Parts: sequence; structure tokens; C-alpha cells
Amino acid sequence: MLNIARISFLCFILLVAGCGQNAPEAERQVLASVGSKYLYADELADMVPSGLGKEDSIAFVKNYAQNWIEEQLFISEAKKDKDINLKEIDAMVEEYRNTLLYYAHLNNVVSSSMDTIVTEAQLHDFYGNNNESFELQDHILKANIVIAPAGAKKADKAKKEFFAKSDPDKALLEEFCREAAYRCQLEDSSWISFDEFVKIVPVDRTQSPEFFLKNNRTFELRDTALVYWVKIEDYKIKESTSPFEFVRNEIRLILLNRRKNDFLAGYRKKLFDEALANNNVELNIP
Repeated sequence: MLNIARISFLCFILLVAGCGQNAPEAERQVLASVGSKYLYADELADMVPSGLGKEDSIAFVKNYAQNWIEEQLFISEAKKDKDINLKEIDAMVEEYRNTLLYYAHLNNVVSSSMDTIVTEAQLHDFYGNNNESFELQDHILKANIVIAPAGAKKADKAKKEFFAKSDPDKALLEEFCREAAYRCQLEDSSWISFDEFVKIVPVDRTQSPEFFLKNNRTFELRDTALVYWVKIEDYKIKESTSPFEFVRNEIRLILLNRRKNDFLAGYRKKLFDEALANNNVELNIP
């Protein structure tokens, strides 16, 4: 990015509006002006792309300044347009400003005063009472996956341990993963959708996901360059109830949002009651 000194130099070169002349802020250099509106050099300091040469930098600043001037002139003409309701626009701006203030303060108050800790017991309790609401929208599964180059060193030994029904040599598998595998998910407890899974492993898509999951719990695939070892540890079919782990974060957000709504209602009532008690507001409704 160009620094202020270089922008100042460009300002001198451009002669767009006479830098430093009639500037309302004496310590800032002016690139352009329209009436009482000023475009300052320091406002462009972080806008000029890095890596530009001197001439390209000057061209960028000149183009930006000209666009700025044209925009200010357009806005000036818009203010004279009798078909535009300026009071209505001012009201919309004020409403938008108040909305920004409202939510900025809300976030500050929530982050400083609201309890954001959600315990495991609370998560499980909500899930237990509402699990019928968490219907799966896709087939999901947990799987151990190793993807490695075909013919990788120690691949036969690693494959044997990967598919071992009991007591696999974890150290050998981890060593193989570090030295040869492109992807290695061992004892992975995370759920993924079937669509995500088939992006990783090139399975036969002519089979329905449900049929595939029921009939392919462990398998190996090969292509010209890679081998894929897969053990599907668990799966859930679409439209069944989501497992707790899969919706854990969703439940946490639900609980926090409910808590936030309750907190906001209480906070607003507190402000109202205090203002009413201190005679700072009037409510003249019978």
C-alpha cells in the first residue's frame, strides 16, 4: 500500500484541486473538492493497490478523485430534485443509524453482562426434550479414511492394521499416515454428510446412498494413482433423528438465542422502569 508521503506527492502531481489550498483541516492535504466537500489524501492511503508503479499509482488516484468529484456533483444535483422527498430520506437514514446504535449497544451489553456458558447437561436436556425437531436433511456418517499413493512403502502392512477387527497397530498406521498418506482420518468422531463423503472417496454413485451405507461398511477402492481405505463406523439415514453430536452446536446457538431474547426483554424493562421512576419519561395512555 502507498503511504501518506507518497499520496502527498501524487496530490502535488495531480493538481486536481490545489493541495492544501482552502482546506478546512490545515494538517490534511486535499486531493479534490466540490463546494465544501473535500477528498483528503490520507483517505486513499489504504486504497491504492500495492505493487503499482509511479505512473499507475498516479492514474489510480486521479481516476478515484475524478469519480469522487462526479459522485459529489451527482449528489448535489439529486438534492435539487423536487421529486425526491429529502425528509423521507433523512428519516430513513436516522432509522438506520438508530438500528446500528441499538445493535452495537446490545452486543456490548450482552458480551459484558449476559451469561454465555451453556453446560453439557443443558445441551443434553434440550436435545432429549426436542429431538423430534432435529430431523436429518441428509444421510450422514462417521468414517475412518486413509488415502495414499498406490504402491506406497509399507502400504500392505498399514492396510492390514487399518482393517484389523481388533487391536490394530496404531503406531504403524500413524507412521504410514505421516510418511505416505495424502489424507488420514483415524478414530474420527465427527459426522459428515454423504455428499461430503463422496467428494473425498470416489464411490459408485449409481447406488442409492441408503443402499450403499447399509452394504459397504468396510472397503478399499483404487484408481490409477491412489488407494482409498474406508471403515464406516456409523451412519444415519435421511429423515431419521439427528444424533446429538451432529446438532450440538445448533442446540447451543438456540439456547443462547433464547437466553439473549430473555436478557434483552429484561434489560429493556429495567431501563423503562428506572426512567419511569425517575420521571424521565411520560406514558399518557389511560
